[in-house]
Formats: sequence, C-alpha cells, structure tokens
Amino acid sequence: MALDSKHRDVILARMKDDVDNKRVQRIVNDTYRYYEDVATGTLRVPITTTEETLIAYEKVFMLGQTSAAGITKFDTLPRVSMFVGQPDTGKTYAAEKIAEECNIVPLFKMCRDNLNLETLLEDFKLVDGKPVFEESLAIKFMSDDEEHIIIFDEFNTLLTGVMKTLQPIFDDTSKTFEYRGKIYKKNMKCKFIVTLNDKDKGISIVPDAILSRSHIRWFEPVTPGTISKWTNIPIEWLQNLYDIYKLLGITNLYGTRQARMLFAMKDVSKIKNHLYGLCMMRNIDAKAVETLPMQTFINKL
Repeated sequence: MALDSKHRDVILARMKDDVDNKRVQRIVNDTYRYYEDVATGTLRVPITTTEETLIAYEKVFMLGQTSAAGITKFDTLPRVSMFVGQPDTGKTYAAEKIAEECNIVPLFKMCRDNLNLETLLEDFKLVDGKPVFEESLAIKFMSDDEEHIIIFDEFNTLLTGVMKTLQPIFDDTSKTFEYRGKIYKKNMKCKFIVTLNDKDKGISIVPDAILSRSHIRWFEPVTPGTISKWTNIPIEWLQNLYDIYKLLGITNLYGTRQARMLFAMKDVSKIKNHLYGLCMMRNIDAKAVETLPMQTFINKL
C-alpha cells in the first residue's frame, strides 16, 4: 500500500521525535541497518526502501506497538529490566512511559527500609477492628494470567539481603512461588522494571543472581541541551548552571528538578544560598561559591 505525502510526513515526524527524544535509535553497521527501541533493544525496523521502512515503522512503533508478526512492545520486554544512572536522568519517567505505551497501569513500589518479599506480598483489611491478611495486588499481578508491569523505584536503597528475598519472583525459570505456605502459579506475563541511582549507594551490592536475570539499560547524564528541550529554559542559563555544578563537583545533582526550581527563583541571592546549602550537605568548602569563576557564572543567571 502506497503512502500519500501527508501520511509520510506524519510517520517521518514521529520518527524524528522518537530519535530526538532517544526512544528509538538508528543502528548502522557493515551488514545491517535498522531502527531499534532504546528501552528494550528488541523492537526493530529494517532500513530498506523509504516506503517499506515507513510502513514497517508505523506498524511496529505507532499502531498499538504491534508488529506485522503480531509481537507487541510488551512481548519484547525482558522479565526484569534494570534502569541505572544518576538521579534526574529520566529512569522513572522511562519506566512509566513504557507501561503507558503498553496500555498498562503499573504497580509502582517505592523501595524503602521495610520493603521485602514479605511486605510486598502481604495486605490486610480490618475485620471487627482487627487486621486480617488478604492477598495483595502484587500477588494477584504475579499469579494471574494478565499482562502486568511492576516498577521498583530506587531499588539500590534496599540491603543486599532484602534484594535476595525478591529473587524468586524475578526468576523466569521456576513456574511457582511460595508465600505463607501457599504455592502460587507464577505469571510469566508479569514484568518488572527496576530503577537504581548509581550515586546514592554503591550499586555493586546488587546480587549476581539478580543481575544475571536482568536486562540493564544505562542512562547517560542529561545535557543542558536536552533539559532545555524538556523545560523550555534558555540553554545559555542552563549551561551556566551546569558550569556552576561542575566547579562544585556536584554534576550528579544537576538535572531538570534543580533547573526548574532555581530558574523559578529568579533571585541570585536565593540561588547562592541554595548553593551554600548543597556545599554543606556534600562536605564542600562553602568558600567555593565565592571564588571569582563561580561568581562570574552566578552573575549570568
């Protein structure tokens, strides 16, 4: 089926937007050229003739994320995806976006001190004022036959021993899991996306048994140019802010959150006060804020 010019322009615009926003990457080597989804690295469209490429791209990346072979984006997701990078690089956003593109409402779990397999699976309701155990939403997701996504945010805040308690549910070889003496059939259509901040705590604590079961995606630090696209903040202002954070040695904190917050202040004295506070929190001599190079950048804000 031939594409009219308007239809072609729509697909081309989507392709450009996907590539610019790093949802899709163009792979070129000596023998094969194709477009590939960045999230999973598995959905691919061969680059052949312009017409064939556009038609295939629309089928794979635009029409319900279903390929001509009937393979959906959800089908290509690994059992466990591990998103690793410094804070504010879009890991959590990417996880939620994947769920949205799969037309799935994910179960979102913020990792915390008391999260382990026991607390993940337990749930209670009050009966005559007393707590009575009932199966949690997590158990239902992991034991029914529907497509689900469970997101574990800030996974590296857990202790290694706690991480190991979650290994049985990540495993894709065993067919069952046990909880409170009951054997549940494992739902292989339940996928997990785990995010880890590489600067908060050494990610080396993640057990090999979990790493070996995970598809890992590294998130590069976000550049001022990318943040400018995301926030509409002038790139010159963002570059000055980046140079300030670089001089202080805290570029791992630089990102959209800090940029939006400080840009909204529009008050140099408040921004300097904020920088003093960051120095104190990171054991940096606050006098660094008063150096001439630093003052030059701050005055440009």
